[in-house]
Amino acid sequence: MKINSAFNITSRAIMLGIIALTATACNKKAAELRVTEPTVYELRTDAVARVGEIMHSNRTKVNGTNILVTHEIELGGIHSGYGAVTVVNMIYRKIDSNGKNITRPKVISHKLSDGTMVNVAGAKIELQELKTDYIKYSVRRDFDEVLNR
Repeated sequence: MKINSAFNITSRAIMLGIIALTATACNKKAAELRVTEPTVYELRTDAVARVGEIMHSNRTKVNGTNILVTHEIELGGIHSGYGAVTVVNMIYRKIDSNGKNITRPKVISHKLSDGTMVNVAGAKIELQELKTDYIKYSVRRDFDEVLNR
């Protein structure tokens, strides 16, 4: 008799837990995707970016046209490479005015043994302080005009 009543109490608790979980899951609303203007980044100021955040972004025009292109560099990760070398991975994107990638995003791996300046598509970023999940940096130069490709 005790086993049967313990089973009933356990099964009721499980059912109530499932119902409560289902009720709270149904109330959650998906976050809406917002397309906004790119963030304005100032030159020669120190900034901090965590893994997954945009480090630098600015708009340029395609050479010889008035077509606007947005460039972005996202911090992909910081890890140790072969030997005692620290590597900073960044993701470079070139986006049209509709928010779609013009070219496939590129992963840029920069070894700190090569120096603290990173040059990507005309942009120059100085890496100042690295931790496991964030980086302190300064943008020294914006992206140059985009070549017709």
